[in-house]
Amino acid sequence: MKALCQELKSLVMSILGYGQWKGRQNLNLLIDDYQQKVTIFTKKVESK
Repeated sequence: MKALCQELKSLVMSILGYGQWKGRQNLNLLIDDYQQKVTIFTKKVESK
Protein backbone atom coordinates (compact mmCIF):
# COMPACT_ATOMS: atom_id res chain seq x y z
CA MET A 1 0.00 0.00 0.00
CA LYS A 2 2.85 2.37 0.81
CA ALA A 3 4.43 1.84 -2.60
CA LEU A 4 1.06 2.49 -4.18
CA CYS A 5 0.70 5.76 -2.26
CA GLN A 6 4.19 6.80 -3.33
CA GLU A 7 3.30 6.05 -6.95
CA LEU A 8 0.08 8.02 -6.65
CA LYS A 9 1.91 10.93 -5.06
CA SER A 10 4.48 11.18 -7.85
CA LEU A 11 1.69 10.88 -10.42
CA VAL A 12 -0.33 13.67 -8.81
CA MET A 13 2.75 15.86 -8.44
CA SER A 14 3.65 15.42 -12.10
CA ILE A 15 0.06 16.08 -13.23
CA LEU A 16 -0.14 19.27 -11.22
CA GLY A 17 3.31 20.39 -12.33
CA TYR A 18 4.59 20.64 -8.78
CA GLY A 19 7.74 22.49 -9.83
CA GLN A 20 5.67 25.36 -11.21
CA TRP A 21 3.87 26.07 -7.94
CA LYS A 22 5.27 29.11 -6.14
CA GLY A 23 4.39 30.55 -2.76
CA ARG A 24 2.95 29.12 0.41
CA GLN A 25 -0.70 29.75 -0.47
CA ASN A 26 -0.37 27.86 -3.73
CA LEU A 27 1.37 25.02 -1.91
CA ASN A 28 -1.52 24.82 0.55
CA LEU A 29 -3.99 24.66 -2.34
CA LEU A 30 -1.88 21.93 -3.90
CA ILE A 31 -1.87 19.94 -0.66
CA ASP A 32 -5.66 20.30 -0.27
CA ASP A 33 -6.16 19.15 -3.85
CA TYR A 34 -3.79 16.22 -3.31
CA GLN A 35 -5.59 15.15 -0.13
CA GLN A 36 -8.93 15.17 -1.96
CA LYS A 37 -7.47 13.05 -4.75
CA VAL A 38 -5.99 10.60 -2.24
CA THR A 39 -9.34 10.31 -0.44
CA ILE A 40 -11.16 9.58 -3.71
CA PHE A 41 -8.45 7.14 -4.78
CA THR A 42 -8.51 5.34 -1.42
CA LYS A 43 -12.30 4.94 -1.58
CA LYS A 44 -12.00 3.44 -5.06
CA VAL A 45 -9.33 1.00 -3.90
CA GLU A 46 -11.28 -0.02 -0.80
CA SER A 47 -14.49 -0.58 -2.77
CA LYS A 48 -12.79 -3.14 -5.05
